[in-house]
Amino acid sequence: MSEQQINDRVAELRRSFDETFAEPRESPERDEQDFLIIDVAGETFAVRVSELAIVEAHRKIVPVPGDQPNLLGLAGVQGRLVPVYDLAGFLGLGRSEHPDWLAICGQSDRVALAFGKLLAHARVRLNALHSPEFSNTNTSRSNVREAIKLEASTVYILDLVEIVEEIKRQSGAASAEAGSAR
Repeated sequence: MSEQQINDRVAELRRSFDETFAEPRESPERDEQDFLIIDVAGETFAVRVSELAIVEAHRKIVPVPGDQPNLLGLAGVQGRLVPVYDLAGFLGLGRSEHPDWLAICGQSDRVALAFGKLLAHARVRLNALHSPEFSNTNTSRSNVREAIKLEASTVYILDLVEIVEEIKRQSGAASAEAGSAR
């Protein structure tokens, strides 16, 4: 190979390399989202991975006194105590028998949502999301805004941001009531 051929090849490789940055990348974040498929009291739901800080299994939950609905107690997660709430109870599905998994939400003010099983991971195209139809579910409609079709069934997507906000509202109201009772 001559020196001119080498220089031409180097120039071609450089041009090709530079063009990869000039063209918009096909990004999975733009047209796909990652979900965890979970079991909550025998019902299957999906949660957006982007709404989670951490997912932990088999954490010890220490009960605490109080009258906050669905508060199971506190768990140590990454050196911090995090309040743990029963997701099944919050969704109106009864009390979880064995909530072995914790979905930890939030960055600075974390809340853990306890659920029974982690079933799968799914990467779903955004055009596969649709409005839910609530024909035969006990799920509170206020916590579900979308659904996805996985295999032969529809899976409801829980809005974890809204759930955590509702928990904070409820716990703030419970704290205010406790303070006024003193």
